[in-house]
Amino acid sequence: MTAERGEVEVLAVQLRETLCGVEMALGKLTGGTTYGVCEDCGQPIDPLRLEAKPAARYCINCAAKH
Repeated sequence: MTAERGEVEVLAVQLRETLCGVEMALGKLTGGTTYGVCEDCGQPIDPLRLEAKPAARYCINCAAKH
C-alpha cells in the first residue's frame, strides 16, 4: 500500500510539472513572441521538436545540456 501511494505521489508531481509546462507554453502563444524560441540560447526550436513536445522550452542542443 505504501509503495503504491509513493508511485501515485510521483505521478501527481509529474502531471503537475507537465501542466505547468503546458500553461507556460500557452502563455507564450498568447503573448505572441517567445513561443518556439529556446529560453537558453534564443534560437528557434525545431518545429519537429515542438510537434513532438509542444511545451518544449529549449532547443535540442540546450536541452541536452540541462
